[in-house]
Amino acid sequence: MSIYNRNVPTPKSLVPQQSQGGTSTPKLGAASAVSSDLKHGTLVSSTVATVTLDGEYSAVKVTNLTGGSDPIFFTVDGSAPTDAGEDTYSVAALAGASRTVGVSVTGTTVVRLISAGTPEYTVESA
Repeated sequence: MSIYNRNVPTPKSLVPQQSQGGTSTPKLGAASAVSSDLKHGTLVSSTVATVTLDGEYSAVKVTNLTGGSDPIFFTVDGSAPTDAGEDTYSVAALAGASRTVGVSVTGTTVVRLISAGTPEYTVESA
C-alpha cells in the first residue's frame, strides 16, 4: 500500500467550495488572508524619517523600542511631523510603548516620524 492512498480526511478549510457560478474555488481560513508589513529603524535627532509600507492599510502601529528621554512624534497622512505639533501623534519615551492609529488616506501607506532623541522604532500595519 502506498503512503498516498491513506484514508486521511482533508480539513474542511482546504476543500474546494462551490461558488454561485458553478466553478470550484478553494476556501481558505481567515489567517491566510491577513497581510501585514513591518519596518524597523533608528531616528536621527530632529530629522524626519519617512517609512513607506508595501500596501494600503486602514491602521498602523508605531512602537518605541528603546525608550530614552524623548517621545516619537508621527503622522500618517504624508504631512511632516513636528515635536508636539498639531495633527501629530506621539509614542511615549518608554521602551515598548506603542500607539495604533487609523489611516484615512488611500494608496500606499506612508508614516513620517521625528524625535529630539535617537530611539529605535518599528512601524507596522495593524
